[in-house]
Amino acid sequence: MTPTDKLKALIEKESTDELIVFLKALSEPEKKELVPALKELNAYYTEFVDLSTMQAPDSKWQAGRSYGTRARGRQGLVLAIASFVCLDKKGFEKTVFPTSILKQEILDQLLPWYVPSWFGKLLDEANKGNSYRLSYDLIMQLQAEGHFTPSPELILIHFPGLIFPEKITPAQAEKILLKYPDTLNKHFWYIFEYPSNIANLSRYYKSTKNWNDFILKFATEGRLDRARILKETLLTANRNFNKILAGWFVELFSFLKPTEEELQTLEPELMTLLDSKHTTAVSLGLNSLKQLKDFDYHTFITHLPQVILSGTKSILNTVLQLSETICKEHPDARQPIAIQLCQVFLNKDEGLQQKTAKLISTYAFPPAEDLQQQLQLYADTMLTSTRPLLLRDAAAVVLADDTAAENLPLIGEHNLIPPVNTVEDLVYFASQAFENNAPYHAELLPAAFIHLQHLITEDVLVQLQPAFKRAEKLHAHPTANMGQLDNLLTKFLLDYTKGQTSAWKETEDYVRPYTILWQYALEKLQAKNQLPLLSTPTHTPCWIDPLVLVERLAQYKDQAPHELDLQLAVCRCALEDTAAAIALAKQVLSGEHKELVLYLLDQSAGTPRNGNAWVQAANRKGISIPTDKLAAVYINGNFEWETKPEKYKAYGSYISEKRDYERITATRISIRINIPASTPLHAKEPLLQDYLVNRSRYYSLIWQDVPRLLSLTPANSSLMLANIIQHCMPLSGMYEVTETSTITAAISWLKEQAIPYLPTVHLFMATCMLHADKTIRALAAECWITGVSANRLESSETGRIIGIHQSVEWAPLKRFTDLVTEHMMQISRQHNEALELLLSNCIACLPDHAVKNLKKLLEVYGEVLAVNGHKVTDLQVMNRLKVWESLPGFKKLTSSLT
Repeated sequence: MTPTDKLKALIEKESTDELIVFLKALSEPEKKELVPALKELNAYYTEFVDLSTMQAPDSKWQAGRSYGTRARGRQGLVLAIASFVCLDKKGFEKTVFPTSILKQEILDQLLPWYVPSWFGKLLDEANKGNSYRLSYDLIMQLQAEGHFTPSPELILIHFPGLIFPEKITPAQAEKILLKYPDTLNKHFWYIFEYPSNIANLSRYYKSTKNWNDFILKFATEGRLDRARILKETLLTANRNFNKILAGWFVELFSFLKPTEEELQTLEPELMTLLDSKHTTAVSLGLNSLKQLKDFDYHTFITHLPQVILSGTKSILNTVLQLSETICKEHPDARQPIAIQLCQVFLNKDEGLQQKTAKLISTYAFPPAEDLQQQLQLYADTMLTSTRPLLLRDAAAVVLADDTAAENLPLIGEHNLIPPVNTVEDLVYFASQAFENNAPYHAELLPAAFIHLQHLITEDVLVQLQPAFKRAEKLHAHPTANMGQLDNLLTKFLLDYTKGQTSAWKETEDYVRPYTILWQYALEKLQAKNQLPLLSTPTHTPCWIDPLVLVERLAQYKDQAPHELDLQLAVCRCALEDTAAAIALAKQVLSGEHKELVLYLLDQSAGTPRNGNAWVQAANRKGISIPTDKLAAVYINGNFEWETKPEKYKAYGSYISEKRDYERITATRISIRINIPASTPLHAKEPLLQDYLVNRSRYYSLIWQDVPRLLSLTPANSSLMLANIIQHCMPLSGMYEVTETSTITAAISWLKEQAIPYLPTVHLFMATCMLHADKTIRALAAECWITGVSANRLESSETGRIIGIHQSVEWAPLKRFTDLVTEHMMQISRQHNEALELLLSNCIACLPDHAVKNLKKLLEVYGEVLAVNGHKVTDLQVMNRLKVWESLPGFKKLTSSLT
């Protein structure tokens, strides 16, 4: 039997003992002879197969559902041992089972007779923290034998779990910790310097004796330095540990119950806690300082700005308590503390502002000039109930109108897209278009090739080679910042280099408008047709100057433009200041093109004709005309919707016999848009919106594509946004990365659009104000701010939508009240008036019972009314307040509003 046959037999037999005897007897030439066979065996045994087809399949393996590597039992281990002995380091690391030999019982059989020259390097790579196969005992043994020096990161993979194995007694755990001198003298202190999983393990094994118990015991016995433990524990607060791990050290410090003398010694470290990004650490620092009879209040004052800006309500209350204690005992600290406490007025909590104002007025009045200036600086953030306590002329703090907000036109010099007019521009731009720097880049590239095709010589093609090679590479291996449309754009460039139009694979209908246009562009290039694409944007993000549209269309005298290209151009045409375009159209256009353009650009134009472009022209002007190709709601976007409870099948307990979860009936609050049943895509010359209708159960948008898809119909993005609401945000708890990225891309696009908000756009924006993601809520607030400034939205409709959602408590109301106080109050007098209207309409929709956080909403509403100098006059709101007046704890609040 040859060595190869013997090895195959031992792998099948799964015998490690016989294998080691076999390997010991091999000469170096015989080992080299086994190398090709080992590579084949590794490939064979690591192949994924249907386990139900194995010679001796396990009863739990199901055909078509059970897959794994061909190696079963100890076959992978046998193969790894043979690879370790016969292959070099590079070959051994290419195998799938290399780390399976990193077990004490295996290495104890191998290392006495075979240690490859590269073994130390293999272990050094384990120092990078990627080897969980090693055990703590094996690490200590390998270190003692001089094979390598373990890194702190590797030690911390295994050290925290030493006391937590199952069925281990505290006495046994203590014995493990005392086995090696380095464990307590060196390795224990690593937990204070490097990240580890000690916090997660401590939470998981709550029922067993924990690390806190052992640390306290060993510190009491003198095996560990208690003073050093307390100090190192405090220093972890600023070592960039995550929230959970930082919290574990806070708990450890509290568990050790430091005395007042110990706290006094640790005063410098307690002060550093105040700079921590973790609120638990800041709270520990403040509460510990409260226990001291005296501390360096000058240093405390220098830390106040950081604590106040990042503090929660409980932290700010503690800050105020400490500040009052200092002010009582140290008159020289009163003015400096008062100056720093002015930052508390950024918090819109009335209780906090009142306490701060009382402290300042009690201890720091009459204010010095610096404090007077600081109070005036924060005057517009003070609540109306606070301002009279601190300001001599409280009524003088009045916000100006929002006259500074510049309402820019839809197109102009501010958003002009630089044209690609020279081959030099083309060479540079071709390699940049795939980077997704701006949504319109993907459209400029085909248009530029058409425009400059007569100038593209062999020399220019040579200069374009880097762009062609990059397109080839990105088409095969797309990067993370590429969407589906970016990948299809690389396909355009590759087809251009081949001079052909091959089949394009499109997974979704919504990408087809772009692929149709890009294939049309390729056909124009092959035919050497220089007539321009009509739909290429001239202004960001996707608008077309009406004058340019007329000039482009005028070139199509003897040739009909592409039907979809014309539709898209009409949808993107800017309808501001159209007089020059109308005059030019009358001169250079004729026939139906002239009639279409004049109808589009002239608001007083007559009746539209039949045809897709005419449907788009009417829709662009806000007019709905009937068509047999698509339901009207898909074109005008006026979708009906409701927010209501619905039954669904939730996952219950796992049933091992069925290998599935139990399904139970549960209730959730969901937004549902009434989207009509979709018919098949119209076969002949579909409307542009027909491609955007979602006809599948799921909606698999890639977020990078969202801005370009919304830019297909920029003046009416309702259909796209309805799809996003229906599939990405029907539930307030939907917080998956894919959905959140899609919504963020959509609300970011909407924020930049200078167009009036239609009903479904209002729904999307208002719903974003209640989203779980803080960034999405902030972007929605920015949409409202710019929308109010430019009179693009109706605050009453925004408030009504939020009120409908909250009437059934679709999302926590706190999300909205926090958004209002942090982002929407005191922007300008115009915004305060709009905010009052928004809140009034929201409150009018709420139910008779008190939804959670209703009090906070009414407090915010009361502040907005006070700022505006108003009382409630809306009858619906007055009726709501009258109903809530009878609820416990609401009478005083509701009475103050009327």
